[in-house]
Formats: sequence, C-alpha cells, structure tokens
Amino acid sequence: MRKHLEPAIEVTARLKGALGIPVVWGGTGPTIEPELCIPHTDLVCVGEGEQVIVDLAQRIDAGAPLTDVPGTWAKTADGEVVRNPGRPLLELEDIAIPEFEPRRTLRINDDQIHRNVYPPNLGKQYIIVTTRGCPFSCSFCIESVYQDMLGKKNHLRRRSVDVVIRELLEARQRLDFNSVMFYEDVFTPHPRWLKEFARRYKAEVGLPFWCYTYPTTTKRDEIEMLRDAGFVSMTIGIQSGSQEVLQGYNRPVPREKAIEAAHVLIDAGIDSYFDLITRVHFETETHARETFDFLCELPRGIRCIGFAHMTAFPGYGSTKKVADEGRTLSMTDKDYSYYHRLYLLARTPLPRFVKTVSRVSLFRRYPSLIEPMLPKQIPHFFLGEDDGDCLSKEILNLPHAQAVIPGGQLDRGLPSGATLQ
Repeated sequence: MRKHLEPAIEVTARLKGALGIPVVWGGTGPTIEPELCIPHTDLVCVGEGEQVIVDLAQRIDAGAPLTDVPGTWAKTADGEVVRNPGRPLLELEDIAIPEFEPRRTLRINDDQIHRNVYPPNLGKQYIIVTTRGCPFSCSFCIESVYQDMLGKKNHLRRRSVDVVIRELLEARQRLDFNSVMFYEDVFTPHPRWLKEFARRYKAEVGLPFWCYTYPTTTKRDEIEMLRDAGFVSMTIGIQSGSQEVLQGYNRPVPREKAIEAAHVLIDAGIDSYFDLITRVHFETETHARETFDFLCELPRGIRCIGFAHMTAFPGYGSTKKVADEGRTLSMTDKDYSYYHRLYLLARTPLPRFVKTVSRVSLFRRYPSLIEPMLPKQIPHFFLGEDDGDCLSKEILNLPHAQAVIPGGQLDRGLPSGATLQ
C-alpha cells in the first residue's frame, strides 16, 4: 500500500463505521491508480465525476445497485471488483455552475471541522477554472498523464466566455469577495477567447484578478489588454534556469523567452511571481549554478514564491525517467540549502554583490551565513489579508507549505514555531 493512501483509508473506515453508507473515491489518484484504491473503498470514479455523482445519487434514491455505473470501478458485497466502461469526456458547457453557498460547505482538516466557509477560503478571492487540460505536456504534471490517457486534442477544453461571466455574476450575488483567481494551468493560450473575455469581464465584472501563464504564451498586447480589464497579478512557471533540465521536463523554453516574458509583465505594471522545482533527481550542481545565473538575469521585479520539491507521482513521465535511468539525488540537503539561499539572494537589488557572494567559498561551506542577507517577509500572492476568518495561518503552518515557501521554517532551518516575519 502506498503511504499517501493512509489518510483516505482512515477517513473511509470512520465514515462507514459511523454512517454505514457507500463511500466513493475520486480525483487524480483514483483515476491513475484505481486498482490500488478499490480495495479500500466501495467505488472509485475513474475520470471526470460530475455525471457519475448524479447517476449514483439517482440509483441510491431508486434503491438500485451501484456496481454497474459507467466511469467507475465498484466492489460487490463479496469483494469482487467490477471494472465498468469509461465515459466520454464532458462538454464543459453542460456542467452546472458551482453553487458555493457557505451554509452548505464543510471543510475537514486534521480532525477539525470548519463550517460555513467558501473553499478553500484563502481570503476574499473567488476561485474559478475556465479550462480542463493544458496545451503543454510537462512530464512532471498530471496533465501530461491525462493527455496519454484521454488524447491531447480532445482533453483540452475551455468554457465559453458567456458561461464564465455568468458564474462570476451569480457568485457575486451569494458570496463576499473582492478579487478573482483563474486557477488553471495556463490562462493565456487562446487569443480570440482572451479578447472576448477582456471586453466582457471589464464591462460586467470589473474586479482585480490573478492567473497563471507560460513564458511562450505571454504576449505584450494581450497582457496589456487583460490589464485594462482588471488583471493585476500573475504567476509564471519558470521551474529551472537550466536548458538541459527543462528538456528533461519536456518543457523546452529558451531562457531568453522566459526573460522576455518577465519584462512584458513588469512593463505592464503586473504584480508578478515565478516558481521553481528543486530537489530533482537528474539535477546536478552544474544545473543549479545555471539556475542561479539565470535568476541573476531575470528582472528583479518578478518575485519568487517558492521552491516546489519534485515529487515522484506514479505514472508521470518524470517519475518514469528517474526509474528507467536509475537516477538518484546527486545534491545533498546542504547543497540545496546553499543554492536556495543564492536563489533568494538573486532576488535582491544587489546583482554584483550577489555574484560576489556566490564566489566566496566560506558561504558555500556555511550556507547559514547568507541568512542575514535574505528578506524576512514571506512573499505570498494568493492569501490576501487575514481578516481573522480565513485559513491563511493554518495553511502557512502546514509542513509541505513550510518546505517550499522561501522563508519557510523547513527550508531555512528555523525551529518549529519560529516567527517567519
């Protein structure tokens, strides 16, 4: 059994013991590994689940069996596993607009129940997704796996501007929010859609919004058009400054394209951020040094929000590459402690000083000596102001957050409970 399933197994057992009702697992993990999940639950949804849930609810109301619902694996009373046929991909226009009424929401974390919260309640932002799928095939991303399973062309779908605007207008009638987050892999690849969206959003919604982009889809005229519609903040995926590492990710972005995209965002006055992937099995110190050199060239107006550690999810291309080539981490924790600090130092307005520090062997031997030179404030683009009702502090204190946020306790060696300000 994979360790990551343990919490779900425990919750399933407690639900069945307390309520005696069927339990369905769904999402990325069950879709990729249904055979690993079905022994521990009653049904597994493989793929998109909106229609599956409707069908299951209708069968429960009718007292009908649940073992033959398309798009699921089911377990019979005697433990036999039934692998039902899959379903065609959904038309996004046919999916109901979500109704996140706070009185109907429930969030459970570490045995604590939060009621009447808009998930994920990160301040007063409304989170919306306009696409499913991604035009790119980065080997560390679930979208590359879905493309192999479902077909790259058919899997990539986008909701109409009309439906997106309608959802936002309806949400504003029910929820108290003052900004919008378009939380999808890449917001900017469809120029015609963006043009219609910018015009409608400015006229009918008009709230500041954030989105995510890819270096090669960050065009000056489109960014300026979106800015005029309310676009104020963007995160751009950089992941590495090493061309060889990016090729290994199936993400061949020339460094000059990434730098050009950063200049476009800064020139447009957009509050801009980037992220990196670190602790990679095929990354060497040469690659880390290339990333540092790249960050010294990247405009300092674009800030770093974190170093996401590479995770070996099953079935991903990057995971297979590591296994097939027998790769292991070639850099130690101390190596990364040094380079993480250099990466952060490269965000300061002292480029010559930063280069000097990188050449001093004493700092290489004792990375903690760089610590006093680093900013004390954790940069965050999505948590907003903590008005006492959101879960910002709870999220920041989770171990995985502290591991990847610059300034986090684990990344910078601070003792548990130490201040981050």
